[in-house]
Amino acid sequence: METDQNYYLIDRLKADPEWSKYRFKRLDKGHYTNPNISINNKLIDAVNFTVFVRIEEDRLPLFIGPSYIVMTSLRSVYLENPQRRIIAVLEETYPLGNYKGLTILEYFRGEEKKLAFFRNEEVNENYLNMNTTKVIEETLKLRERLKTEMDSVDNPIDMVLDPIPPFKGSGEIKLIIIGQDPTIKNKDQRSKIKKTLNLDKNGSLKTYISLICSSLSIGIENVYATNIFKYFYTNPPASTMDVLNKHLNMNLKLLRNELQIYPDLRVITLGEPVLQLLSNIPGDKVRKYWDYKNGVSGHVFTKCTDNDLDRPFFPFPHQPSSGRKFYVETIKRYLDFVGKDLYYK
Repeated sequence: METDQNYYLIDRLKADPEWSKYRFKRLDKGHYTNPNISINNKLIDAVNFTVFVRIEEDRLPLFIGPSYIVMTSLRSVYLENPQRRIIAVLEETYPLGNYKGLTILEYFRGEEKKLAFFRNEEVNENYLNMNTTKVIEETLKLRERLKTEMDSVDNPIDMVLDPIPPFKGSGEIKLIIIGQDPTIKNKDQRSKIKKTLNLDKNGSLKTYISLICSSLSIGIENVYATNIFKYFYTNPPASTMDVLNKHLNMNLKLLRNELQIYPDLRVITLGEPVLQLLSNIPGDKVRKYWDYKNGVSGHVFTKCTDNDLDRPFFPFPHQPSSGRKFYVETIKRYLDFVGKDLYYK
C-alpha cells in the first residue's frame, strides 16, 4: 500500500508515535460499511464478525466507505453503547476506490470524539520543518503554478507584490492564528504590509489579537500567524469567492504542512470566510460555535473539528465591534472555553 498513491495515509500513520502501534481488522465478507474491495496490507486483518466486534487493545475495527454512509451507521450503533469503543474509518471518495484519509474515532457515553486523522496525501519532503523563509519560497512556486494553470480573469493573481510571510513571535510559540489573505481594499497600502495580519505594527487588529492573547495568559510574542492565501489578488476576493475555492486545495496542502512543526497548539481562525474555506460544513457560521440563540449565547461552546485543516480550531469573528453586540458580549466566555479546552492540557 505504501507505494500506491491511494495509500499515502499508511506512511503518515506509521510516523505517528501513538497510533502506529495499532493494527486494524475488517470483515472478511462484504457489508455496506466494509465492502468486498481489495485492501491488502500487513496492518489490516480480514476477520469474521465475532472477532470484528470484539474489543481488543491493539487492534481497531476498520469501516470503509463514503463518509455519509459510514458515519450514519456508526452513530446508530455506537452512540448508545455503554462501553468505550475506538474505531477507524477509511473514508472513500468518488470515484469509489479513492480515499480521503483514515479517521480514528472514540464513542463513549453518547459522545463521539475525533482522536486522529491521517490524510491520504503524499509527504512532500520540501514541506518538512519549514521556517518562514521556506514557506514563502514554496508560496512563490505555488503562485506561479496557479497563475499559469488556473488564473481567473475575474480576479487575477497579483504577480507584482511579494507574498506576505507569516508573523512569528520572538518567544515560545503557543498559539496559531489563521487569516484569509492580505489583499486589502486600499491598493496603495498593500505594499506597506510586511507581516501577516500586520502584527509587526500597532493597529486595531493587533489590539484585538493582544486581547485574545491576554485572555489566554500569553502575549503577541507567543503567536504564529499565517494566511491561507499568502499572495495578493488584484481585488479583495470577498466578491469572487469562487476564485479562492478554485485555488484552495493547493494552498491548503501548503498550510497543513506549514503547521506540522506545531502539532499540538491551539488554532484560532479569524473571520467567517476563513471558517467556510476550512470547514466541511457548507455555509458554516462562527456564531454556531459560540452557541448563538436568539441574539444571545447559551454558553455551550464548541470548536470546529470537521474540517480540512486536519486539526481542531476555534472560529472567531475577524474583529468584534460595537455593531456586533453578540460577539462583544460573548468573547470573554468563549475565550475562557478556549483556554480550558482539555485537548491541549
